[in-house]
Amino acid sequence: GNRQGTVSAVGRRVLVIGGGSVALDVAVSAVRLGAAEVTAACLESRDEMPAFPEDVEQALRERVRLLPSWGPRRILVRRGALVGMELARCTAVFDSSGRFAPSLDPGERLTVAADQVILAIGQAPDLSYAGAGGRGPAALSAAEDGATGLPGVYAGGDATGGPATVVAAIAAGRRGALALDRH
Repeated sequence: GNRQGTVSAVGRRVLVIGGGSVALDVAVSAVRLGAAEVTAACLESRDEMPAFPEDVEQALRERVRLLPSWGPRRILVRRGALVGMELARCTAVFDSSGRFAPSLDPGERLTVAADQVILAIGQAPDLSYAGAGGRGPAALSAAEDGATGLPGVYAGGDATGGPATVVAAIAAGRRGALALDRH
């Protein structure tokens, strides 16, 4: 069985879908866990990828194959087993009003062989325990010190400002802890 805190084996050919730092960290981890081929595909162009530049460089150093400007089109299955994914060229990630609305060109396709596909796209906190009704980031509005409209409740990090870095979340936690201590 898989014990808490351990990682099960990865596939021989791994395809990671996503262009953020988390996706590239997943791709590098798959290489380090022994995958023979690791590919990371994302909708964004290389210049638009949301990952930090140093994370892109590290992924390339660790022999992750990057496929910017490609979006998932369909999963390929043969005899009940995953064999890959068909991608289509992404011509635009956002529409004219700036809303997320990827435009794929079905005429330009690419097939990536894979026995494991990992989705690492988007992130949002689960605030259901806080009575936030499953709303995403910014569901809890908070002052600079983390104080919310609920007495004695402080919030920070992704729950208030949307996805950011671990360092930003730690800083928010520190501000909240100091404010809570003063309270």
